[in-house]
Amino acid sequence: MLIRSLKSAGLVLALIVIFLLGVWAQASGAIDDFLWYLPDVQYLAVQHLWLTLLSGSLAILVAIPLGVWLSRPSMARAAESMMQVLNVGTTIPTLAVLALSMSFLGIGTVPAVFGLFVATLLPIARNTYAGLKGVSPALKEAAAGIGQSHKAIIMIYLTGGPPHQDMLDLKPEAPTEIRGEFSPIATNVPGIQISEL
Repeated sequence: MLIRSLKSAGLVLALIVIFLLGVWAQASGAIDDFLWYLPDVQYLAVQHLWLTLLSGSLAILVAIPLGVWLSRPSMARAAESMMQVLNVGTTIPTLAVLALSMSFLGIGTVPAVFGLFVATLLPIARNTYAGLKGVSPALKEAAAGIGQSHKAIIMIYLTGGPPHQDMLDLKPEAPTEIRGEFSPIATNVPGIQISEL
């Protein structure tokens, strides 16, 4: 009971602080200034999201295949050395990477995308590499035991979800002996259903 009353008091206090901040912002003209610059804020927000999406997509397209390639048994000797080369990219501060890229690439979109690309490349590659190296040998052996090649074994690495055959084509109108015991569950996306587990 005491905790509930403390939470209620904290909520009331937070609302009062927010109200007072609003009164201060209106009195000081901060809201008017913000509304004056709103078109600029909207333009720059869209530009920021575009740069982030572009550089993040490029980093994903490079880093995930790199992490998968480094996790292969044939790359066991060179993998840690390659990860250390990627570590060099994170030892340089992001602002310095941006300054260096502006020195060589000029001012504009290209150096910003390059700087963000370099900053996000290592975490994605490292997490992909660590995730695939962390798979237990028992799962690898089980996959090999059912006849999966080393190229198809990635399906075993991605454990925790429903089988892909239950996700792609549920055949809800098929007879019971074909579709199985599970019925599909509708999602928020029209036409997309997942299997009940």
